[in-house]
Amino acid sequence: MLNYERQSLDVSRLSESGAHIMIKHNWLEQPPGMEDREKLAQNKQKG
Repeated sequence: MLNYERQSLDVSRLSESGAHIMIKHNWLEQPPGMEDREKLAQNKQKG
């Protein structure tokens, strides 16, 4: 069980390191965000 826990920790560190590399080189896309509903409502009222 101890070996499994150690390997799990190693995998999590490796994936974190990989994510930082991907962010540094702009290989990681930004996840879709939510629209600003208040801003959309204001634009709809104006036009």
